Amino acid sequence: MTGSVFNSKHPQQGVTLVELMISMVITMIIMAGVVQVMLDNRQKFKLNDELSYIQENARFALDEIGRDLRMAGFNGCGASANVANVINGGGSSFYNGFGLQGWDGSEATANFPDEYEADLWASNLASAPDSFVVSRANSDNAFTTSDSPTNSNNSQGLDIVGTHDIKKNAIIVIASKDCGQVTTFVNVQQNNNDTAGHFSSNTGNSVSPRNCEKSDLFGSGTCADSPSNFTTKSFGEGASIMEFMSNAYYIAPSSIDTAIPSLYREVITEDESASSTTTAAEELLIGIENMQLVYGVDTDGTADGVANRYLDADEIDGTSNKEWARVVSVRVDLLLRSLDPIWGEDEDFIFDATTYTGRELRQRVSSTILLRNMAIVK
Repeated sequence: MTGSVFNSKHPQQGVTLVELMISMVITMIIMAGVVQVMLDNRQKFKLNDELSYIQENARFALDEIGRDLRMAGFNGCGASANVANVINGGGSSFYNGFGLQGWDGSEATANFPDEYEADLWASNLASAPDSFVVSRANSDNAFTTSDSPTNSNNSQGLDIVGTHDIKKNAIIVIASKDCGQVTTFVNVQQNNNDTAGHFSSNTGNSVSPRNCEKSDLFGSGTCADSPSNFTTKSFGEGASIMEFMSNAYYIAPSSIDTAIPSLYREVITEDESASSTTTAAEELLIGIENMQLVYGVDTDGTADGVANRYLDADEIDGTSNKEWARVVSVRVDLLLRSLDPIWGEDEDFIFDATTYTGRELRQRVSSTILLRNMAIVK
């Protein structure tokens, strides 16, 4: 096979510089494409991750807020019952009865409840988040009285079937068996092995807030009304006893990063050792940047349970049937944002006529909620 290419006297010993440069350029082009694909995938993964985070937060926030709002005003009976509030709560929105009350973010800070006014993300601004308080009985923790109350020092001692886990200083709702009377009072009975089946409505001089009446739990009105509104009667057997709940929702700086806003819930809590009923803040979700609410109000001369107008909180002033007791639905708008920057440059996002500029991903979610306990025609 003389002369065959396999017997060449000049076998290839390497590549030329030009060939090397060409191969390097081709390799660099391929690597650049691979890197770009990786960067694109990383960006898409981050975007999808933050979007999933926002959507999960939105579902949780609307679920928590919606559940509370749907139960606003629940007292175990309804609008036809006489309602007595013997709690001397100093005018706090957390203790002043059943229902709903809201505050517009544009209001002065001092208008908000003392319990959280200093924590607000912003106030007295057109774009500031709103807040609201929902008050109701907790039907998930209900008990039944076993017999007529036992009187001690002129207070009503209420015995129940079985035992309970409710602490001293908790606010209690009792509804008579015939639903003619609903009363809220502070339980001054220490909960231990001997008294876990018992509640007491004594004035509790060392408790704050406390009861302004001992055994006069029937009638209607509050401690600020004439004492003659309250009378002594027995709730008897079969009355329902529940713990009173009052939850406030508002926006405040996160405890994790104060540059990021969070949704908070202020709840009533008991401190048996300090003999007091107070409130405590729970941080629910980080990344809730704004919350705006409008309230559907039944302004008809004769209420029919249907909203005629949607108003901001500061427009519900008690005139022309524009009262909190006339609110039958609420539209909730939330602005959520990502925790980390997503975009390569600043992007504008408009929410409630306010422009938010930044590299974060933002999304608006809305829900209209019927207040089924307040939409009942009175």
